[in-house]
Amino acid sequence: MRLLLALTALSFAAFAHAIDRKEITEIDLNALTVEGQVMTGGVSEIGLVWWIPAEFWEVSMRQESGVPEAQIEQVMGVLRNHSVLAVVQANVSPFGSFQFFEKDQIMEGLKVEYVRANGDVETISHTLPSDPDLRIMLDQMRPILAQAMGSLGQNFYFFPLPDVDKKGNRMVSPYEKGVLRVQLMNNDVPSSVELDLPLDSLFVPRLCPNGKPAHVSWNFCPWSGKKLSR
Repeated sequence: MRLLLALTALSFAAFAHAIDRKEITEIDLNALTVEGQVMTGGVSEIGLVWWIPAEFWEVSMRQESGVPEAQIEQVMGVLRNHSVLAVVQANVSPFGSFQFFEKDQIMEGLKVEYVRANGDVETISHTLPSDPDLRIMLDQMRPILAQAMGSLGQNFYFFPLPDVDKKGNRMVSPYEKGVLRVQLMNNDVPSSVELDLPLDSLFVPRLCPNGKPAHVSWNFCPWSGKKLSR
């Protein structure tokens, strides 16, 4: 059993480096944004979880014309060691009005876990940011989202997640296989959403024999059953 797990882990590690990654300037920011979002809820409640890896910030700055390299490095110096979880939750009335959760309500019921490819599960801390620069940067996101998404964007709350362990290794990589599991509470009832990794938008696209795009996590074409090249 140990040998099987070791071989499985090695195969996943090989996968992470076998497929070509896109250059940071070639990543589609919209696709990266959509891939990191998961909806939850039903008729009477709604929730949206958005996982934002450090790559998101660098992509957005490098694709914005006129941002000096020194400024990019300064910002990434604050953000590089974190990913960010953005969460909005609301109860929905029978007439369609929204009662949004406050940050403390969301945080009380929030639990974040990372399931590695080998099945190991790690709990990820989501404490409030102690770095004042990080706190300022995240606070600046709310008015931007409010402008783009209205009241839904205005009620997003941001929780930084540590992304580098004591050995300097990345804790949750959008380039490697795994699952980010987020538990939310609504009316004292827990619900979980899962975000499958890796994120397809970070890799050079592959095509199935029929010309349709092949997701980065696929080993075989689902239409023909043929093994996909790496």
